[in-house]
Amino acid sequence: MNTNSQSTETTEDFVNKQRLVAAIVKFLAEEIHNKQRNEEQSESLEVAIDCLQNVYDLTTENRESMNVEPSLLQAFESVVGHLEEDLPKRDITDEDKAKAEAKKNEGNADMRDNDYEAALCKYNEAITLDPYNHVYYSNRAASYGKLNRHHDAIKDCEKALRLEPTYSKAYGRMGIAYSALEQHAAASDLYRRALELDPENVTYTNNLAISEQKLQEVNFSGGGENRGLGEGIAGLPGVGDLLNNPGLVEMAGRMMSDPSMQQMFGNMMRSMTEGAATTGEGESAGGAAGAAGGMNPAALFEAGRMFAEQMERSNPDLIAQLRSQTAPGSVDPDKNSTPDESKNSETD
Repeated sequence: MNTNSQSTETTEDFVNKQRLVAAIVKFLAEEIHNKQRNEEQSESLEVAIDCLQNVYDLTTENRESMNVEPSLLQAFESVVGHLEEDLPKRDITDEDKAKAEAKKNEGNADMRDNDYEAALCKYNEAITLDPYNHVYYSNRAASYGKLNRHHDAIKDCEKALRLEPTYSKAYGRMGIAYSALEQHAAASDLYRRALELDPENVTYTNNLAISEQKLQEVNFSGGGENRGLGEGIAGLPGVGDLLNNPGLVEMAGRMMSDPSMQQMFGNMMRSMTEGAATTGEGESAGGAAGAAGGMNPAALFEAGRMFAEQMERSNPDLIAQLRSQTAPGSVDPDKNSTPDESKNSETD
């Protein structure tokens, strides 16, 4: 603590400054935790946190007791937002507009070259020159997305839409950001809004289908948690999904009525319980109960795999159908596992 500076300020003043610094430290810590910065930048932030805490006598304990709500960033955005709304727009000269457009075009070239950091810098310069052009914010959102800074991409899309509420690309890019954050319900709503403004856009249609598929995967019974029988056949859903398929249940019933299948199943059961009985004379595993208690998990898995393979040999057409329809209304997950950014990454 700087004792000379403290002699000129009251305890109340110093505590208020501590609270302000605690809010700054919290913001910096969240930047590190949310991986908003690269490894080198995060290390620099950690050094800054240590320095601030040392100068202002902050510890983890007293910092938490100074928790300030709303957060520093929320307070800043609130004040700046009101200022932007209340103050008249400054005049942008034709020269500044031309310079901004040139910077935007340079950023677009960097995006095509996959130099997203350079593109971000160019879009920043364009926005500084002309902060009222919605395209610049939307393009910067595209560069943020490529850098996995999805929260920043969302904020820029929101800024673009405040300037131009009918700009479909901003809705589409914000949908991709929410998809990357695994918030598929929000992403679906945004793709629908984008389609309302641009109904012929195939990318928005495909991305909406992908988001709805992701929601089905989350909500569908079985949900990918139960695995066993389906794992014996590549590309099939889990047990919970299989039991909800009437065609598969009917096929299993027919198979189990087949004498050869009954014999195979009997062999499988003996394999599963093999070793359950003890070898010592007079010692017993207790009949069926003991056998069940001594089931070999590896043998159980192998039995399931054998059964699945037999199903595939007996009914290849149904198995092929199951592979292509792992859930009602789903799209091909191998071709559409992530939102398509091909059109939305094309900057204006």
